Amino acid sequence: MFRYFDRTLSSGRSSGALASRTSTGRPRFVLAFFAATAFAGSASAQLQWAPTRGQSGQTAVDPALASQDERAIAGLSCSTFSPNVVPSNSASPFGIPEERWTRELFQVLQARLAACTAAWDLNNRSFARSVLNNWGEGLVLRAENKRYQAQAAAERKRALLEQLRQIAELPSVTDQLRELAEFEYRTGLLQLSQAERVEISAVLMQHRARAEDRRQQEAAAEEERAKARQEALEAKAREEEQAFQARLTKFSAPVRTFVTRNPGVANMSENEAGAVLVTFYTMEVALRVCGSKFGGYRSELAEMTGRRKLFEQTLHEVQNWPDDRLKDARAKAGVESGTGRLAEMLSADRFKLMQTCDGALAYTSGVLNFER
Repeated sequence: MFRYFDRTLSSGRSSGALASRTSTGRPRFVLAFFAATAFAGSASAQLQWAPTRGQSGQTAVDPALASQDERAIAGLSCSTFSPNVVPSNSASPFGIPEERWTRELFQVLQARLAACTAAWDLNNRSFARSVLNNWGEGLVLRAENKRYQAQAAAERKRALLEQLRQIAELPSVTDQLRELAEFEYRTGLLQLSQAERVEISAVLMQHRARAEDRRQQEAAAEEERAKARQEALEAKAREEEQAFQARLTKFSAPVRTFVTRNPGVANMSENEAGAVLVTFYTMEVALRVCGSKFGGYRSELAEMTGRRKLFEQTLHEVQNWPDDRLKDARAKAGVESGTGRLAEMLSADRFKLMQTCDGALAYTSGVLNFER
């Protein structure tokens, strides 16, 4: 438990220079070292040492253990103390683990030393107290530092575990896995003890395993949802196709053929259908203007008129556009007369007008399929 080295103080022998005596029998070391100390002349004086960092109570020992330790020290046998021995450092001084030594416990030891050495001569008593005081100051400092470090480590571990708990509560498993990876990187930079690192790593692995299981479950669930959505879309498409085929039987033969080749026409929005219709009107008016100005374009005009009428008939039968609405639109555009504001705008640029007429059929063929 303790390592002691002998110092002969009461006999004429000397075990070393530190304990050599004067001619009066008093140790030179004691006289030189303690001449200036306040307790040298008092048999009952208690040795004190200045408070040091770590004595604020933040690293206090468990009260039950502290009480137990104080009783053990207060009950030490007086044979424990001897003017011929000096205590040395050990893992458990006087049977008490080093990390449990406090200033209060050391004061109990001082009191026990005082009681046990009351009958000693002044030199031996002073020497024993001085040695115990110097040794005790270092002991309590080391104990405080150990408790401080243990508490800091515990708080650090609690903080890390709390971070893991918060990460585990993130609603997004993607965020969880990302944060766990960042947590692992950050903790890898910390100076943790092996025990801390093992414990934190174990909890990290548990959270990561749960997050990965959750990710796989969510992925499987999303796959099932996607499959269900696809099946619903396919079922809807089949229903729409069946409904479309049923509607086709009600259309005239030319419209039925046209819609079969251009199924998108049946589902065109009103704006989309209107834009296509304006395109046909513009091309037909352009061909009429070109015919009147340059001659020719008769076959192109006839084909364009046929295409325009087929599209109008399709809008009437498939999307229920009224005939009056179509008639008004043709009149405003000057489709059948080749006159009006649209014709004037097209005539303003001769080169562009000829380009429009030459490409009219090809352009409309790119919009819809008019093959017969």
